[in-house]
Amino acid sequence: MKHKYLISRTRQLLSGEVLIGTSVQMDAQDHESTFEEFIWKFNKTINLIRYYNETKKKKVHPSYEGRVEFNIETYSLTLKNLQKKDSGLYEAQVSHFKDKTVAMYSLSVFDPVETPGLTYVPDKQIGDPCNINLTCKGHGLSVISSCFKKTCEENQISREGITLYLSVINSSSVICNISNPVSWNMNAIEMKDLKQVCHPKGSNLTFHHLLAFFNMSVFLVMKLEKGVSQPKCLAWKKNRKLV
Repeated sequence: MKHKYLISRTRQLLSGEVLIGTSVQMDAQDHESTFEEFIWKFNKTINLIRYYNETKKKKVHPSYEGRVEFNIETYSLTLKNLQKKDSGLYEAQVSHFKDKTVAMYSLSVFDPVETPGLTYVPDKQIGDPCNINLTCKGHGLSVISSCFKKTCEENQISREGITLYLSVINSSSVICNISNPVSWNMNAIEMKDLKQVCHPKGSNLTFHHLLAFFNMSVFLVMKLEKGVSQPKCLAWKKNRKLV
């Protein structure tokens, strides 16, 4: 499973996606050297930390004790052991004669994605064991694809930041991949396993072989019946001439 950390800038707002349990550092991009207080706020209502420039003292919100670090030189905020409830808007403000916002971050905290499920069964409606339905499931999402021998349809679905993707790699493997902005996971089935469903071990007969065998049997029976009825007709004609 892969994890990643992403911060992107959109005008004055920085957008970040992080993994639950990790840490993130948020910097003040445009701070002033002369101010009375420097405040980091969460969702405009909670003062995470308040720094007093004159006394060089800081006050941390009780619910964030042990989880935040403030750099008195760069005024950056480090938030540790992130939880999903930490998703939201963070603002850095300086106050002198009036308040000024010097940084804004929109933070999203994600759980790591789990290994998706990948199953396959013959398509009962078609009745051909070489037509196989693949199902890829994970985090409440599901995609279905159909395969015929070595050809499989690719399919994907996305919802709430999670993408589930069913693909074929080099005609040798079917891959079920699940991802969100900070992690991904996968499951795979080899084409040879699908081929085993189409051609069971110890048997070379497929649906098409059986159908051909059935048609040939019908043809032979009809041929045989025709061959048996012909002598009867000749015998009847012969007897008729003798009368």
